[in-house]
Amino acid sequence: MPITPPAIVRPASRTSEGHPAPVVHFTEDTVGLAFAVRACDESFQPPPPALRVALSRPALQLAVAQAHRELTHFAQRLRAVSEAARLGVEAIDKLLIWDNGNYD
Repeated sequence: MPITPPAIVRPASRTSEGHPAPVVHFTEDTVGLAFAVRACDESFQPPPPALRVALSRPALQLAVAQAHRELTHFAQRLRAVSEAARLGVEAIDKLLIWDNGNYD
């Protein structure tokens, strides 16, 4: 399914925290990523399989939910290991797994 000209979230020439960031487009059913960079910009590593990728929004939502479940389980295991080993690291799961309240 082709991506129609939707809103651009981030320009291709910008970087995110020093790394290249794709231009993200949204349609009702897809999320499009454009990986083009200017000659003077850092390239994507590893190189993406294509310069433009269209993802099914429903499939992406399912994948994000699955990743969230797996990371929640991993966080529980990290806390248990930290307690068992008496590491004394408060909120070790939050230190090792990116925690952003905007996505809860």
